[in-house]
Amino acid sequence: MVTKTVVSNFKHIMSGKMYFFFKKSVWRYLLATLMIAVVVPIKQYNFITSFLIYFFGLLLIVFPIMIMAASVQGKKMGFDAEVTYSEEKITIRHRNKDLVETKDWNWIKKISATKDRFVLVVNQRQQFVISLAKDELTQDEIAFFERKK
Repeated sequence: MVTKTVVSNFKHIMSGKMYFFFKKSVWRYLLATLMIAVVVPIKQYNFITSFLIYFFGLLLIVFPIMIMAASVQGKKMGFDAEVTYSEEKITIRHRNKDLVETKDWNWIKKISATKDRFVLVVNQRQQFVISLAKDELTQDEIAFFERKK
């Protein structure tokens, strides 16, 4: 059994947005800007330079929007809970309201492990991730999430 505090603040929401950006969106942006560079290259530059200008220009638009959205969602969401993960269920004890929820493991769509953290993608309409740093987990807790992957 593992119990961790999960708070939806700017840092948590932004790390989730970055996770989804690098897992899914970056490939779409690369492909889109590649197609644009092929069809409409910038006249004084070659194809590769045009592609890089388009790609980084798009990122200059996307990242500020992601930052603003994370800021608004972090304030609006108000998720502050102690989450207990056991073999058969997940218990959420909200600290900012008098509510205890019990979920089964279908609530977690996917568990990914990187070298320094576990990322739990929550199965709900609005994208939400729970990020757990491995250096804040015991060896037993790390083994628990490795089994659940």
